[in-house]
Amino acid sequence: MSLAWSGSVDSVALARISVELESVLKKSPEVLRLDLRHVTALSASALSLLVATHHRLAARQARLVLLGCSPRLQRVLAHAGVHRQLLGPTGFRPDLHIVSGQ
Repeated sequence: MSLAWSGSVDSVALARISVELESVLKKSPEVLRLDLRHVTALSASALSLLVATHHRLAARQARLVLLGCSPRLQRVLAHAGVHRQLLGPTGFRPDLHIVSGQ
């Protein structure tokens, strides 16, 4: 399954996104591809949602794939410390992949 986020993912956008995401997660996908190519900003709540989604999927042996992560977005994830929760201390998790945007 795939979803795409775009623009500034703030509290207003997050309300809509949460409903979409919940609908997708109810279908129990083995892989959820989240395209972040057109995301310009992520709120703290959006970062929390990413981590929670990763944990929910991992709990059922599924995985989250973040697509189109720009260098800027990767820095946001790192600066917020979220990359540690998503990628773990070694920087690699078999249940989550971040694919850089080109």
